Amino acid sequence: MRIFLQFILFCFVTSVQSQLIVSNGTQVSVANQADLYTSFELINEGEINFASTSIGGLYIDAGLDNSNGTLTLNDAILYLGGNTGRADGNHNLIFGSNDNAKFVELGKNNGTLNVTGGSLSITNTFTSNSGTLNAGDRVILKSTSIDNTALVPESTEGTINSIRVERLIPSERAYRFMSSPVTTDQFIFENWQQNGLNPSDPDYRDNVGTHVTGGTVADGFDQNQSGNPSMYSFDLQAQNYVPISNTKTTRLINSEGYYTLIRGDRGVNLFDNNATPTETTLEQTGSLYIGTKTNSYTLPSNEVFVLLGNPYQAPTDMNAVIGASDPSFKNQMWIWIQTDYTSGQFVNIDDLTNPITNVPGSNVTKDLQPGQAGFFQTKNGVSGDVSLTFNEADKVGSENLTETFSVKTNLVSSPDGFLRIGLYDVNSIPFVDVAYDGIIVKFDNQYSNTVDDYDGMKFFSAEESLSVLLNDTYLSSNNRKLPDNLDEVINLSFFNLDQSEYVFSVELEGLLFLPNGILLWDKYLDSYTPLTDQGLIHFNIDASLPGSSASDRFALVFEDATLEVEDHFFSEVNFYPNPIVGNFLNIQFSEALNGKKVEVEIYTINGILVRREVFDTPEQMLQLSHLNFSSGVYMLKLKEENKTKTFKIIKK
Repeated sequence: MRIFLQFILFCFVTSVQSQLIVSNGTQVSVANQADLYTSFELINEGEINFASTSIGGLYIDAGLDNSNGTLTLNDAILYLGGNTGRADGNHNLIFGSNDNAKFVELGKNNGTLNVTGGSLSITNTFTSNSGTLNAGDRVILKSTSIDNTALVPESTEGTINSIRVERLIPSERAYRFMSSPVTTDQFIFENWQQNGLNPSDPDYRDNVGTHVTGGTVADGFDQNQSGNPSMYSFDLQAQNYVPISNTKTTRLINSEGYYTLIRGDRGVNLFDNNATPTETTLEQTGSLYIGTKTNSYTLPSNEVFVLLGNPYQAPTDMNAVIGASDPSFKNQMWIWIQTDYTSGQFVNIDDLTNPITNVPGSNVTKDLQPGQAGFFQTKNGVSGDVSLTFNEADKVGSENLTETFSVKTNLVSSPDGFLRIGLYDVNSIPFVDVAYDGIIVKFDNQYSNTVDDYDGMKFFSAEESLSVLLNDTYLSSNNRKLPDNLDEVINLSFFNLDQSEYVFSVELEGLLFLPNGILLWDKYLDSYTPLTDQGLIHFNIDASLPGSSASDRFALVFEDATLEVEDHFFSEVNFYPNPIVGNFLNIQFSEALNGKKVEVEIYTINGILVRREVFDTPEQMLQLSHLNFSSGVYMLKLKEENKTKTFKIIKK
């Protein structure tokens, strides 16, 4: 028998057992926009099939037993309770051995649904409106790719217990900053470690779970050659990572962040550091968080970092969570990305309202991904007890899912101009590949030229790094005033450059009012390169030459003559003795200076200022004394008003 339902079908079946039975051999087909609704227990021993074009729904207002039937929903919604009084009460759900639904909604005004058999895989969205679902580890929010990860969109209320949530991890041996959208029922050992299963175990599944090392077998740890820890929490008070001490007694906590080495699934050979990594899926089962989430912290000092995990199984707009007016937290975040097999960097967004990252090629956005953790910093002057609150309305949709460990970005403009510089090796493709590291400088007169809450602090990795150095502080992002003083110098700093040749990529927007634009000053070569949008600058490193590999070799300037100009405001200058054999130098002008103030500065060849003196009422002859610095080549800079001239001098 075949029943075609073109409209809403209300099944009011009167029977002793209050059941609606689809018997073996019966096929119920639901087409177009029709719904199938039952307020009695639905026992399906035949086939219930929603057409592929159907946008209707199956309403279960009582129990379900699909253990011996076939249920094909396609794009139809599975309603676990129809938000009416008829759905009240406690009922059992028995699914088939592997039922699937794209869309599921929980809507029971009162009562509990208990999943007691089979399994249901949700592939798109699960929405919680009201009621309680005890999933019994038989309802799974699937993750089969980054774009195909089941989400929990904005929901009103409800309690969801013992639901299993998956998170696919790409096949790359790398540290990840992870979080859990549930507080697990059991411990790490039963969740991410899959009960310690190995390929020889009968229940082992490929591409599921991972190893956690760093302790004894009794404490739940997998054993490897080094014994090094592979999973850490973050200690707010000490501001450092702390290894997990026991995976058999430690639960995954909703909204906490974990720093975790994921080598692949549990089939990876732990005694081979060159073992091929595999794709794996981390599973966690527990109580899904629905509703407002407030995280409270007692700060050890001001401007501390908090490692925060996304509490929701959905991308979450962190600009909506924090916002520019948050009293305690800077509207910034730092997200770790893996750039290749062995390397990674922290990507900083210094203004979540205008989210430009400092690292070219990264696809980090202001949306914290499901299963992801990031760093957030408290403001200067904030101490004591603070809190950060997530709201359901902060969730965003599946179009905001990104591959959090990879390669693409969308650039957003800043008000008056920005400069972004990426650091690449010569074998990479700038603007396409993820840079080793990068900096971004944004210009707007709302900012200051001191380090403040608008600037993004630098998180260093063990690999090549690039930063802005301002007032002895390393920055990933520097927000500063528009340059009206063309003598400004923005110092850059790099570390861990172990190759002989690198490339700077340049992205530049605005700042067209500057007469000479922005230039990259190479202090080692004493050269100036104008920066252009989409430009590339190659440079070499010779570790045997201190100036070539000096961390402060490069700076940004706004004149092509910060230390060398063609505006000869002095008709002729003589200075002696040169080389300097003692600790003094005479500077003689061929014309009287007529009382104009003169500034004299001496720099090392690497641009470090070693002496500065101002002559307010200079004479035709000036003398510098106490020049007791080491032997070498120096740059002597003379400045009158906005005019400068530079000479090379030698100190014996």
